[in-house]
Amino acid sequence: GIPGVGKEQALKLIETLRGQNLLQRFEQWKEQFQYDHNPPLVVKRVIHCSECHHPGSYKEHEHSGCKVCESTQYCKPSNSKYCCPCEWHRLEQVKQASAVEDNIRKKANSCEGFPFSEVIQEFLVNKNKLIKIKECQRPNLFSFQIFASEKMEWTKNYACKKLLTLLTRYDMVQRKSGYIDSKQLQAIRIVKTRVKNGIPCFEIEWQKPEHYVDAEDEPAELFAVTIEEESLFQAAYPDVVALYQVEKSEVLKKKQKNRKERPKERELSNISDEVSNLLSRMNLKSRCGILSAQEDSTSDIKTPEAEIHQRSTESKDLVLAGASCIATAQMPASASAFPLPASPYSLLQSTLADSVLPAQLTKTSGISSSVTAGLQLSSIDWEGTSFSTSP
Repeated sequence: GIPGVGKEQALKLIETLRGQNLLQRFEQWKEQFQYDHNPPLVVKRVIHCSECHHPGSYKEHEHSGCKVCESTQYCKPSNSKYCCPCEWHRLEQVKQASAVEDNIRKKANSCEGFPFSEVIQEFLVNKNKLIKIKECQRPNLFSFQIFASEKMEWTKNYACKKLLTLLTRYDMVQRKSGYIDSKQLQAIRIVKTRVKNGIPCFEIEWQKPEHYVDAEDEPAELFAVTIEEESLFQAAYPDVVALYQVEKSEVLKKKQKNRKERPKERELSNISDEVSNLLSRMNLKSRCGILSAQEDSTSDIKTPEAEIHQRSTESKDLVLAGASCIATAQMPASASAFPLPASPYSLLQSTLADSVLPAQLTKTSGISSSVTAGLQLSSIDWEGTSFSTSP
């Protein structure tokens, strides 16, 4: 409390005292203040020898010697750092050693009331009685709201958010140690994983504790959310962590399944497009063939043998195109997964029965019988390599 004395000078003063009690030194200053008005002791500095640094000139020592060196003629040379034991040098050493203390003491003397016993007693006397805490108790949310509002002017919602992290940590430590109580906070679920200061954490939804207050200007939250350390939470609430891991694995399996099904859907769509294109070509070809046949019959009269031969060739082309289309539609990506029918002849018969094109071609029974005979299906080797799948 002395004007003009800062922390640096105070530290220098403590170093010069070398372990002495500073408060006792202040009391000594108080006694010495009455002697400060006396004139200081003055000692005249005498001439010193440049060779031995003792009192006396060099010429005197050369003729009659030096008393300090105990020589009758000349003197003993000494180092420049040698300190002379004369009275003037001793007084100078004392002044240099106590220069910091003397400077502060003079400033303290000009300050009325020093050493301020009331201030010293305020720091020496401990008026607070320390209460011995046997164990750490669980924080009380309601009491903390009142304390924070009176002492720090915190809102109730802000105080609840600040204390919630302490409540969750206290309960997790207790549960990890094996102490489980109904008053402890209940973890609802893990929202997601987080990383806080490089530490793996969980974002947790908690059931709101008693006396929890929401913000007035915001919508009420269903749960209280905190970010907790992953290892501590797993030790305290292993069932919640296990449930989260199961849900996470199920979501991962669904994603992998969807990725596998997408290529199959694309292949099926490509096959259906090819089938539709082939069917459209078949319709155009069959209609063009029928129209041309009718026009030729009206314009030119052909022999029955030539007409039967022409119709048989057209029917062969249509049947072969239909067979190739059906084989393409029913042929999967891998032949081992979907094998071909046992008899291509039965497949052609069912196709001819269900198709629209053969119905148009077989309007009369005579024409259909001639077409069937012209195809000569009985003479075809149905078990040949042309109708079997490649190994």
